[in-house]
Amino acid sequence: MTWSKPRVFIALLVTLLTCAPSTAAGAQTVAQVVVKSLQLRVKAGARAQILTEVYDDANEAVPPDRYELSFTSADTMIATVSITGEVIGVRPGSTRIFVRAGKIVRQVQVSVTAATAQPVAPPPATVPRQTAPPATPPATAPASAPATAPVTSPAAATPTVTPSATATRPVPPAGGSPAVSATIEPGNIRLLPGERFRPTFRLVLANGSQVDASDVTWTPYGAAVGIDPGTNDVIGVLPGSGVLGGRSALGNVSASVPVVVGEAVLVPEPDSLVLSSGLTDTVYLVAPAQDRRRVTQNLAWSSTDPTVLRVVNPAFGIVEAGGVGTADLIVQGYTLTRRIPIRVTPRISRIDVPIVAGTEIPLGVGGSTTLDAKAFGTAGELLPPDVMMWRVADPTMARVTASGTIVGVREGRTTLSLLAPGVPTQSWPVTVREMKVSARERLLSLTAGTSRTLAVTLRARDQSDLGALTAARWVSTAPDVATVDAAGTLTAKAPGRATVVVSQDGAGADSITVFVTGRALVSGTINGVRGIWQVVTGTDSTATLLMRTDSGAVSQAVWSPDRTHIAATYEPLDRVNASRVVVMDADGRNWKTVSADSVMASDPAWAPDGRSLFMAVRNPKAASILRVTLATGASSSIRQVGEGQLRYPAVGADTADLLVRIEANGAVDLARVHAGALTLLTRGRPREELFATLRDGRMLLAIDSSSRTRPTTLVTATPAADGMQSVTPVTLPAGFVITDISRGYDDTSVLVAGRARLWPGLPGQPLLLLRVPLDGTAPQVLLVLTEKDVVTVRTN
Repeated sequence: MTWSKPRVFIALLVTLLTCAPSTAAGAQTVAQVVVKSLQLRVKAGARAQILTEVYDDANEAVPPDRYELSFTSADTMIATVSITGEVIGVRPGSTRIFVRAGKIVRQVQVSVTAATAQPVAPPPATVPRQTAPPATPPATAPASAPATAPVTSPAAATPTVTPSATATRPVPPAGGSPAVSATIEPGNIRLLPGERFRPTFRLVLANGSQVDASDVTWTPYGAAVGIDPGTNDVIGVLPGSGVLGGRSALGNVSASVPVVVGEAVLVPEPDSLVLSSGLTDTVYLVAPAQDRRRVTQNLAWSSTDPTVLRVVNPAFGIVEAGGVGTADLIVQGYTLTRRIPIRVTPRISRIDVPIVAGTEIPLGVGGSTTLDAKAFGTAGELLPPDVMMWRVADPTMARVTASGTIVGVREGRTTLSLLAPGVPTQSWPVTVREMKVSARERLLSLTAGTSRTLAVTLRARDQSDLGALTAARWVSTAPDVATVDAAGTLTAKAPGRATVVVSQDGAGADSITVFVTGRALVSGTINGVRGIWQVVTGTDSTATLLMRTDSGAVSQAVWSPDRTHIAATYEPLDRVNASRVVVMDADGRNWKTVSADSVMASDPAWAPDGRSLFMAVRNPKAASILRVTLATGASSSIRQVGEGQLRYPAVGADTADLLVRIEANGAVDLARVHAGALTLLTRGRPREELFATLRDGRMLLAIDSSSRTRPTTLVTATPAADGMQSVTPVTLPAGFVITDISRGYDDTSVLVAGRARLWPGLPGQPLLLLRVPLDGTAPQVLLVLTEKDVVTVRTN
């Protein structure tokens, strides 16, 4: 069949192309990429082809239209590669070509050797997928110069073409199998007016193989498209659409592809650039209306300051940074002029970032954190921060400022990257979630003069732990009591209460109540004042008043194990109400009675977990030791006696095992209570009722006295099953009458309150608080009180 009018042929051809069933199928998963040769040797100016095969996870070959295959050269000054895998040697050297299909990347090592002829000028590093490497334009040709080769007008051609591109009379090509059809690659061509491209005509043989044909007659259809008969380049003439047809004499088969010529609207990519001195990079012009296709023909590149920025090849946007400064890269072509500002910075040797690359960064929605990155030059000098660029993969999830502050926008995951010329890119995964600051302790206590770091974490809505805060802010409401630094280190200054608030943008805030305490509690009456005092440091000669009460007397005040509360015996002055056990905050506030009003309670002792109190209870008929649970107020009897008194319970690690003072039949002894059974550990003589438990499990006892006016012997001993072992005396000043004892600040000493019959430089019989070393060295006087003062002393 012949066609008498080109318009009829064009209309039918376009109709067939439009209505032909699509051969594209859903993408297959790429499981394996096979590169036929992982090493190539090519001369400068010569070409070599990278051949690949792609298979899916069923080991089936994946058709080319079901995956994206890309080729990238690591150094375009050594070798370039086209979208079809054709490698062109530029100058002697070695580089790598990265072959990517899906998520799989293979590397091909390319060695370029010197050519006998002059090497071709380097084309751009990456060629648009539809195009083969363009012919290098003359360096002296103006950017807008028209093609000089003759162009065949579409109207002048009246070909006879089979629109389906199927052979009409297959003839065996040289070498065997006949051609049954043909294809043109690429399957569609996009151009600008004046841009040219040389397509590939490929024969499909009966045995399934394909070969390229060289004896092809090309014919353009439509006013938008032309052909250069000398080079067989298809040329964009006017904006619009057309068709390019081709026929091979070998096999008499034909094919055609659509051609779209777009408006000459081009933008630079990137639109600005930062380069380190001595490095090279490539700038492109892209056509936004054609999927940002890179245009490389008919362009002339120049620099406004060659000392700062040198154009390596005036036909391509390959630039080399020179001296530090700024310059504009100018590109002209297609009747357009574009200016790209470029800044050249000193050479970067390294970039330090406080968060190691790859470490996940948690962010709250609306929260932020700053990565304080610092760039250093080759001489170790600190470079300005604008030599670095921050990028977020998904700006709708998080945004980043030029200074490296990343802000959470919505829940999800993205990646933060730090880019700088000449150094590897650093990246961090970023998780944006709804989160809240959560302190691991809401209530704590420190001894004045000590420090500790507060533990705070970020928690999600499901209370899962999201890790440490990345941009915490710390504030103390009472810096005279306790200070806190930017790292969350708390330093106790003076006794009192402070609230520490920790917050982070996007995660809210949490607070921690902090009590600062001294080293020992002194309770009773001093100079007519009834209350509780603290010995703040180990060398204090005065006590600091914690609280006072005018309605009754306080004694036996003792801290809880965590020092956040105080338990004490309170005796009202009216004598109407019985003595009771009270609990208060460690700063003396928020009193609460924990014993029953119907009994006389005293001698509080804390359980190791701080959740309950043991106390001595007396009533007219019986005496007992009770345990009271603070949260509920529930009480239980540990031991009860009908005659005598049980006093001063001392609790060990096992709360079922107590030591108590028992007074019966005129004798005072130390006894163990275990599972309700009582066993005497001392027997037979009147003794002082005072004892204390040391940290190592030994007991401190005041013994051998039948009167408070007589001197007392102080010993340490180890409780056994039914007695005391390893009794060791503790040295006291002569004539010293003990009134109270306690464990010391540490394991090397104890605290003793008592009256001295005589004391150098002091009148009468003063009341003294001594720190007594257990090694027999001289005691240290902590407090000097008057004859009328009465106190008890406790550490926890």
